Amino acid sequence: MGLLSLGRWLLSGGRAHTARDATIRAETAHHHSVEATLRQTNEFDLAVRAVTLLGSGLGIIPPVAESDLHPNVLAGQGSLSLAHDAASAALHLLTTGYYAPARALLRLTFEASAQAQVLAKEPSQAEPWMTKNEWWSHGKVRNKLRNLGKIEANEYPSLGRLYGRLSASAHPTKTSALTRVTLSADGVSIPVGPSYSEATARVIAQEIAGAALYGCLALQDAVVHEGLLPSQWRRDVKELAEAYVGRKFPELERDWTAEDRRLRDLISRMRPATEVDTDLRANPNSFHNLSGEGQT
Repeated sequence: MGLLSLGRWLLSGGRAHTARDATIRAETAHHHSVEATLRQTNEFDLAVRAVTLLGSGLGIIPPVAESDLHPNVLAGQGSLSLAHDAASAALHLLTTGYYAPARALLRLTFEASAQAQVLAKEPSQAEPWMTKNEWWSHGKVRNKLRNLGKIEANEYPSLGRLYGRLSASAHPTKTSALTRVTLSADGVSIPVGPSYSEATARVIAQEIAGAALYGCLALQDAVVHEGLLPSQWRRDVKELAEAYVGRKFPELERDWTAEDRRLRDLISRMRPATEVDTDLRANPNSFHNLSGEGQT
């Protein structure tokens, strides 16, 4: 290669490199612009509210003494924690432009929330699930929910439809693999890495809100009694559901003043678990004493 040809080649390469840099800068600016716009939308605000509410609800649950840690408690709480983490990760992926993986994680939020209701209320099913490391298909979980009279996503049509869409996105189907086909003057291409679309991002933000809302409803149903959850948290869940669906939810309405009073009364009468054994040993009608164990 002559000096003249080398100079032309270097000059051409330099121009190409400069052009690529300019393209990258333009794409980065576009990405930042879309993300900034997204963060100001109602859909994103709803998603953040829902994920935060699910996390705060789980944070209400106090630590359990190891001696009182039964399989249903551990399995139910662990499933809901998984549901929350998947929704949180989906929210992060949304802001970084990875839309298909975000949707795949939201299906996990739905399925973990659904099984939490069964595991928390059914110790006989929680124990083999724990010891055998079982995986339950969502169809199996739905049957269990129906048998127990628990909350299915399909009870809320908008959530049921959402789960159907997320199922299509969670597998390597055309729906998930070809969502980013791009047609340009150069032909058809499928880009790798993050991509940013305000319209798509707003849809997925709404989906994150729906999945996390279902997690909140599942948590409310999984506890021993919903009255043990602070009324303000349950009011926030009701308001979130109404904002998401766009209608009132009278089935979630309560006499919140009375609920607060009952919870305060209950807490005032509760005694530490550490006192139970002492009381049972002192009570002549306890099994410990009636069985003769107290005489040994």
